[in-house]
Amino acid sequence: TPITGAKLEIEGNMNHAGMAPVIATLTETTPGTYVSDGFEFTMGGDWVISVRGTLPDGTPYQAQIDVGGVGG
Repeated sequence: TPITGAKLEIEGNMNHAGMAPVIATLTETTPGTYVSDGFEFTMGGDWVISVRGTLPDGTPYQAQIDVGGVGG
């Protein structure tokens, strides 16, 4: 079931210390589809991507995915 009407942000972190996180707001473009104009992988390597925010009923939301092998 798609998540609709949420207020979300995305944060990307390298899987090693020393890099500042990349943070951007996600905008819902169609029901359940969210995009960001400001998120960019700033370095090649392995990243941990977190999506956090609030669902329409006020429930906190969080998801995480590991993204390996980003080209640089």
